[in-house]
Amino acid sequence: MELGTAAPTGNAPPKPPSFPPQLLPEVQTAVRIFIVTTLVLCVFITLGNLSILVAMRLDFRLREKAGLLISSLALVDLIVGVTMLIDHSIFLAKMHVSGGPPHGPLFTYRGFNLMLGEAGVFCSMFHVLLIGLDRLMTIIRPLRYQSIVTNDRTYAAVGLCSLLSLACGGGFWAAEQVRMMLVRPAMQTTIFTLCLVVLCICYGSMVLTAIKQRRKIAPAMPEAARTAPKGTTKRSRMLFTVIGLFVILWMPQIIFNGFFIRGMQPKDPYTFVVLSNVTKTLAMANSGVNIIVYCLLNRRFRETLLLMLRGRQPNAGESGN
Repeated sequence: MELGTAAPTGNAPPKPPSFPPQLLPEVQTAVRIFIVTTLVLCVFITLGNLSILVAMRLDFRLREKAGLLISSLALVDLIVGVTMLIDHSIFLAKMHVSGGPPHGPLFTYRGFNLMLGEAGVFCSMFHVLLIGLDRLMTIIRPLRYQSIVTNDRTYAAVGLCSLLSLACGGGFWAAEQVRMMLVRPAMQTTIFTLCLVVLCICYGSMVLTAIKQRRKIAPAMPEAARTAPKGTTKRSRMLFTVIGLFVILWMPQIIFNGFFIRGMQPKDPYTFVVLSNVTKTLAMANSGVNIIVYCLLNRRFRETLLLMLRGRQPNAGESGN
């Protein structure tokens, strides 16, 4: 007698829906772990960037021109954290309740939420590009920096980045509706590559200009005046660290996207899920790492944050950065 699949009887209990559907048990476990990890990361991103915005609001000494970009970047990263937190919460709750992905009005809301989150991701990339250009101006036009990089121009640049990001997010949402799965990694890879190329040009120009200026003016300057102002050096180091971490944390995701676009992703479901989620988690961590950088490299921000945690008003009369 051949073994076959027995038909379900009327008295047999219904089989509970799997989480996620049609995935192997080890893959399901990996997905659960990454969803919980992402939820914790989203909470950290949200609270961290909210702390940055509050600190910038309370201490006026942090509100310089570069501070405008830092505040705007924190707001964008806050949007990323909130939208991803909502998306993963909806996905996790819906899968547990009905065993299937969101549908109906909830699917529509999730699509809008994802569009906003992706727009935030692209806007974060553009902000890193603006920070690189801002540091470039401090090197190649140090005497005219204050007149070139004005508040109005900074706001205009941030607004343009926001419009471009919304357009990218809208394109991603439209592609998702017609199941064009390659659009998202292609857009991320293209924008990241563009930012990386421009940042490399900025770094190269800054190094060459700094060397040229030092050779030109060093013989005519006293030894004590040859070093840059302490506050400027610390600020540049902090912003360069933000740019460097952006490249490091996003690079694995971009490499994975390149393999995915070429159809060279791992065929094993478990390997694919692990690599996909590890690279996405690293890229997403970029939205929450800035508060750590500011606390380590900016004494003024660190002191303001400690005063906030103690429930005290930051003392704006203290000097130092």
